[in-house]
Amino acid sequence: MKTRVISGLVGAALLIAVLVQPFTLIVEIGVAALCVIAVYELLIATKLAPSKLVCAVCMVFAAGAPFWRYLPQEALLWVAYGFGALLVVAQVTQHKDQPATATLYAAAVTLLSSKALSSIAFLRADSEFGLFAVVWMLLIPWMSDTGAYFTGVLCGKTKLCPEISPKKTVEGLIGGLFTSVIICLAVAYVYETWIYPEVIVNYYAMAAVTLLGAALSVFGDLLASLIKRHAGIKDFGNLMPGHGGVMDRFDSLLLTAPLVVLSLSQWPIIYTINS
Repeated sequence: MKTRVISGLVGAALLIAVLVQPFTLIVEIGVAALCVIAVYELLIATKLAPSKLVCAVCMVFAAGAPFWRYLPQEALLWVAYGFGALLVVAQVTQHKDQPATATLYAAAVTLLSSKALSSIAFLRADSEFGLFAVVWMLLIPWMSDTGAYFTGVLCGKTKLCPEISPKKTVEGLIGGLFTSVIICLAVAYVYETWIYPEVIVNYYAMAAVTLLGAALSVFGDLLASLIKRHAGIKDFGNLMPGHGGVMDRFDSLLLTAPLVVLSLSQWPIIYTINS
């Protein structure tokens, strides 16, 4: 437990140190490293994609994910086409060692993990609300997980999905959803009232997105647990002693992070008085 706490505090301190500084290339490089490590864990550490060529293509794509926002729409289409074409070539040339299902798995988890983690850089790039948006995005799954844990310990009885995650309960899920919404709205109130008085937060929209994001974070976590069970491993890695690898800490962002990015781009959830 001591190792887990110390490792968690060090990891949190490093994340805060990167995020609080003015948005620079350092943030994007750090996020790119997270993307590459996540794909490495999902493909190589689990041994679910035996082809080194397929893994290399996926890791190169992951490394570029935080920088795709600089490209025009037409270029992004070529990136997507190139990614798919290279995977097809790798599959055909190494079909004896690489099952087609493994290549499809590699493509899916690469796209999911890269999109989720690169959302940190995408949101942080906003000079006005970037830091708050990232904090909100991270709080949704992490507070949901924390609330679910304590609620499950106190009154959890009904198993949620025992075949995948025996410790998760329906009561814990409900407690986690409420915890996530309450904490996120409280942080938004502090941000609007004392940190950035010029900002306006649409609390109804934020509550709705937080609730949906917290629910989706459970599916991301269950997907990661399912992958680990299939691979026969306890953790994706040992980058953070007591916590596992990158995917062990960020798996709940797989579906939640893209939801936050899409929601902020489509609806006026956070805006200034003059905007």
